[in-house]
Amino acid sequence: MKDAAYARTRAHDGVTLNYRTLEMLTAAERRLGFTTVLTQGSYTAANPESGSTHAGGGALDVRATGLSSATRDRIVYRLRRIGFAAWLRTPAQGDWPYHIHAIAIGDREMSPAARQQVIDYRNGLNGLANKGPDDGPRVPWTVYPQELDMSFYGPEHWDRADWERFDQRAGWLKTITDGHGDPRDAKRILEFIHKNGFETEDVARQTQESAASADAKLDQVLELLRPPASA
Repeated sequence: MKDAAYARTRAHDGVTLNYRTLEMLTAAERRLGFTTVLTQGSYTAANPESGSTHAGGGALDVRATGLSSATRDRIVYRLRRIGFAAWLRTPAQGDWPYHIHAIAIGDREMSPAARQQVIDYRNGLNGLANKGPDDGPRVPWTVYPQELDMSFYGPEHWDRADWERFDQRAGWLKTITDGHGDPRDAKRILEFIHKNGFETEDVARQTQESAASADAKLDQVLELLRPPASA
C-alpha cells in the first residue's frame, strides 16, 4: 500500500502536490496568516523554464508578482522554517516573473534536479545553474517530521467528525488551565498541539505514542483529561 503521505492530491489553485508537501505548505501558511497563490506544483514538466525540478514530488512555486519585498521575504522565511529549500526567483535571474520556488526537504519522490537544489541549499547556494550564493534568510536546517500522531494525513488525522465526537463525549470538560490561571478551551489546546506540535521536540514526543486510529487516540486523550472521581 502506498504511503499516505505521498498520495497525490489537488491543492488550492488546482496544482498537484503530495500530502506531505501540502501539509508543509499549510503549516507555513498558518504562520503567515494568509493563503499563498500557487503557480506550479509537483509531478509535472509543464514549464520548461523549471527544467525537471517539478517532475517529482515536493516541488511548488508561489506567485510573488505584486507582493511587497517584505511579504516575499516573509514567505521565503516561513517556507524555510517549515522545511522547504526555498528561494525568491526574479526576472533578472531567468525568463520568468517574480515567484518563490520551493522544494520540500526530505521528500522521497523528488526529482534528481530537485535533490541537487536541496544540496545547493544546504551548501549556501541559490539552486540555480550559476551556483550563486544564497541571498535568502538563513535559518536552521529543518526536515519536516512525517510521523506525528493526529497529522494531516493517515488514520491519526482528526477531521471535523472527530472533533464533533470529542465535543459529544467530553461535555464534562469545560476548561483546563495553562498553569498561569488563564482558562483555555480544551479543544483549542488540543488543536494547537495538532497543528503546532512538530515545532518542539517535547510536544512531538508526547504526540508520537502510536499509530492508533483517531477513535483510539480520542479514548487515550479523554482518559488522560478525565477529572478524578470525587471521594
